[in-house]
Formats: sequence, C-alpha cells, structure tokens
Amino acid sequence: MKFKRYKHLLFGGDVTKWGDRNFPACPLCKKTSLWEWGNDQHRIHFRCPNCTGVVSVDAYVVRKRLGLMSHFITEDAIIESVGNNSELLHLVGRKLPIKTLQEWARQGNEKKLGAI
Repeated sequence: MKFKRYKHLLFGGDVTKWGDRNFPACPLCKKTSLWEWGNDQHRIHFRCPNCTGVVSVDAYVVRKRLGLMSHFITEDAIIESVGNNSELLHLVGRKLPIKTLQEWARQGNEKKLGAI
C-alpha cells in the first residue's frame, strides 16, 4: 500500500486533517506525527513517519458518513503494524477504541501498552 501525506482538500485533505486532529501524537512511539495515509477497501490506514507504525480505522468514521451504517460501525482502530517498536508486537491485530489510543499517546505510559 502506498502512503502519502495529502495537503489539498481535493486529494484527501479531509482525511489528513482527521488523522492530525485525532492522533496528534503516535500512540506507539509517543512522538508528534504528521500522518501519512493510504486506503484499501473500507479502511483508512495511517502511518507514523517516525516509527512506521500503522493504525487503521473504518473509512465511514473518518468521512463522517455513517447514516444507517452507524449501527454496524464502531469507532475502533486496528493496530496493523508496530513499525520499529518491536517490543509492542503483541498489539498487532488488536482492535481498540480510538479514545484508548488517544489516551496512550497523551500519557506516554509504556507500561499501559505492555499490560494489554
């Protein structure tokens, strides 16, 4: 999958803004990130340029086009890759609430990640 940071609204600026607003810091490496993203089918994958970790969310959540889908779509993220954070390999494939990842990024508490 190709990852790119789009700046123009016509080419995905709304997705870029969503990633920056919801994940100002990477939950895996705790560094401030300007996310790159790519999509496949119904998921948008955000990659941290610092640690190359990848977190994906349902495209409906990002695009705010839930409508009837709101009954089936949860605001969860999947940790697709931990990049160069090899001590976090146990998190790959885990589905977690977006709010939990936001808390991890804010706290910078490695022990919490290791306990999951």
